Amino acid sequence: MNDQNSSCDSRSCLCALITKVTLAMTIFNSFYTFTSALLISVGFGIVEIAICFCLYDLSFGFIAPLLVSWHDTSHRPFRFRRALALGGILATSFFTVFLAFSSDMNEKTM
Repeated sequence: MNDQNSSCDSRSCLCALITKVTLAMTIFNSFYTFTSALLISVGFGIVEIAICFCLYDLSFGFIAPLLVSWHDTSHRPFRFRRALALGGILATSFFTVFLAFSSDMNEKTM
């Protein structure tokens, strides 16, 4: 089941992802080397792409079915899927910031 707004929502999802990766790069570059900051940011980006595209019923290769095979949202209302996608984006955002601050605290206590 594809909604009419799925391409528009996928575009906004990708914009949020690009912003998130940029933010994560900035945060982690303060605490780690550039290479580790890049790898961590790309990892968060892949998770966020998978969350977004799974919930908007778009194809994302073999990763998407593995991640949400236990939670099929295609029969759910569009608002519910949008809320889940935004929740996933917020969760990864808070997790990114939490990791940054906890690593900063660990460095200060050493």
